[in-house]
Amino acid sequence: MRTKLVVLLVFLLLASGGFAQSLKPLQGISILLDPGHGGADPGAVGPTGLKESVVNLRVARYLKDLLHADGAEVKMTRDNDVSLSLGDRVAMAEKINPDLFVSIHHNASLKPVASNRSEIYYNAIDRGISQKVGNSMMYELAKWGFGEESLIVPAGFFVLRNNPAPSVLTEGAYISIPKIEQELKTGKSLTNQAQALRCAIRESFKEGILRVKFIVLEDPVRIDTPFFNLIFTANRAVDKVTARIIPERASGFGFDSLPSVGNTYRLYNTEPLASGNYEIQLTFSSKDGSTSARTMLRLKVALPFANSSIVPVAPFIPEGYKGRFPVRITLRDDMNRLNSRSVPVSLASAKIR
Repeated sequence: MRTKLVVLLVFLLLASGGFAQSLKPLQGISILLDPGHGGADPGAVGPTGLKESVVNLRVARYLKDLLHADGAEVKMTRDNDVSLSLGDRVAMAEKINPDLFVSIHHNASLKPVASNRSEIYYNAIDRGISQKVGNSMMYELAKWGFGEESLIVPAGFFVLRNNPAPSVLTEGAYISIPKIEQELKTGKSLTNQAQALRCAIRESFKEGILRVKFIVLEDPVRIDTPFFNLIFTANRAVDKVTARIIPERASGFGFDSLPSVGNTYRLYNTEPLASGNYEIQLTFSSKDGSTSARTMLRLKVALPFANSSIVPVAPFIPEGYKGRFPVRITLRDDMNRLNSRSVPVSLASAKIR
């Protein structure tokens, strides 16, 4: 009897946990909402004077309440009609470091536009969470009546390209269309838009978020060999790593798991690196469909010198010449590649043959 009670108690705990998760699907997710424009900057203005900044803020407030109800931790760059620079908005994202940054806007056109559509822009260099959320928002906004021709566009807007967090910018509707402007004055249209964005965020994070942490002691990571090994851990099993190195060059990366407790891995390069400064942008994914935020690592590669050559710049130096003349010094590593590392050099006088 006692064993049965214990089993029943465990079952009820697991069931209640799953039930709680279904009620709070965004538990543990942090989101920063950014109502565009504000204060002295009204943004786009509708035919009868409706300010985009006002509509942006109303949608953001509705969305904040909905996301709170789903268990998310939500903050806003502004909660009233004040001016904020683009730098202020990004600085807040840098300070909070949210799992998602959503900048809310509404579009306008100088040319007459008959059909309405929504447009979603995502950080062009983030093919992970940013693109995933953007695709889901495009689908949901069209589903909720904000234009069947809704589209998603990779972009380099300031609040996207300078943002450390996965980021998207929404243009929910064309405020310059008279009919749409009237609709945006109603609570129904604004709450529907907030619901569409909420559904998209819930769908994007339904599998949770893959969190990855590199075990590094310094930034940038200093390396004195052409190949590196970096250790990282994750809160769930990693199935795929997408990597990009800047400056762009022929490169390859691999990873494998390490025999330790939890999900611990080794990331390594398969193509040698020359001396120089690099940035590696990484996105991780798991078989369960979860994706990580974009991780950026800075590397400072300083390979030792293997050989060097000194050649006079002048094409011909007469025998017995005394004086100063320039020379070109070429340094190479042990793979016979040019070593671009800067080092102080001193030359002693030598006999010219």
